[in-house]
Amino acid sequence: MQDLGAEPHAMVLAFVAQFLDAAAPVTPEARALVEALRPHVPRDGLLHVAGGADDELMRPLDFAPVPGGPARDLFADGVVEAELDRLADGQQPDGGWAVDFGSFSPRRPSSGADTGPSRR
Repeated sequence: MQDLGAEPHAMVLAFVAQFLDAAAPVTPEARALVEALRPHVPRDGLLHVAGGADDELMRPLDFAPVPGGPARDLFADGVVEAELDRLADGQQPDGGWAVDFGSFSPRRPSSGADTGPSRR
């Protein structure tokens, strides 16, 4: 984790941050290792996903979903609170959220038409 390379993938960074958050209560070194992520994670918590859609981003809660973990320290003051507000504001009357990303599967036609269950 200390040598992530020059440009680690956004998803790698998110999973490393989540791992370190989970490890921090029992492994004090985890808190210090979060610092290795700082050069790669923007203070606003928005990081483009290489290989994803043009507008696909990892967001602050993708990196630090649990309150009190060291990964939350990667972000500027107010970033997580603003992200929580964004989520609350986007909640639909049925309790869910609108899907804001395309779905891709090599088993599904590119038109996005639902052809039912895949058969092998």
